[in-house]
Amino acid sequence: MEDFALSRPDAIEVMFGYPNYSPPKHMLEAFKSVTSNDLAFEIHQYADFRGHHRLRAAVAEFNGILMNRKIDANKEVLITVGAIQALTAIAHTYINPGDEVIVFEPFYIYYRHIIELRGGVPVYVPLRPRDGQTARQSNELTFDRKELESKFTNKTKMIWVNNPNNPSGKTYLEEELVFIGELCTKHDVIIISDEFYQFEYKQHLRMATLPGLWNRTLTVNSGGKLFSNTGWRIGW
Repeated sequence: MEDFALSRPDAIEVMFGYPNYSPPKHMLEAFKSVTSNDLAFEIHQYADFRGHHRLRAAVAEFNGILMNRKIDANKEVLITVGAIQALTAIAHTYINPGDEVIVFEPFYIYYRHIIELRGGVPVYVPLRPRDGQTARQSNELTFDRKELESKFTNKTKMIWVNNPNNPSGKTYLEEELVFIGELCTKHDVIIISDEFYQFEYKQHLRMATLPGLWNRTLTVNSGGKLFSNTGWRIGW
């Protein structure tokens, strides 16, 4: 995928993007209020290595509502410099040289670099049209279940699921996520659920909420797209 983009200078890049407008007014007003408050001096100084305690608490409360469970801000939340650093931190924590990481194609191009930087081996599973014809919309894409199952070996350490997918926009069905979860449980594989693009917060199905997957899933998210402030680089 990367080689194709480099060989076709006329190709349109659909993986990267940022709003051409300012963040919401209430965000800018809150930012101005906090940074100009003489009593809030501590936000300008060293914070807990896991992230500022107030931000971790807010992330824990917000995601606790979405996932319908109590989340421990001190033990289950890590603040990062955007979602990319979260993925990098996870890779450096769990991937050893030679470990295989299953990735669905098409994929966000940094996945490959992050995995290979740790000496991991990306193993690709393509998303194809359900009827074998040309897909007219992203949710007509799916993976072949037998093909996915065949990619699990004794070297498989993780699977990275980008839901919704960048760049296709595909949103995984519950039955697809359940099938992925069953394979990961069977083979004792870690799940990375990159949910950076989850706009429909009430309808979005979170991998970690499926039965038996909470302790197996690392959920990655960011405020960048949610609040139209990608340059603030706040992930978790």
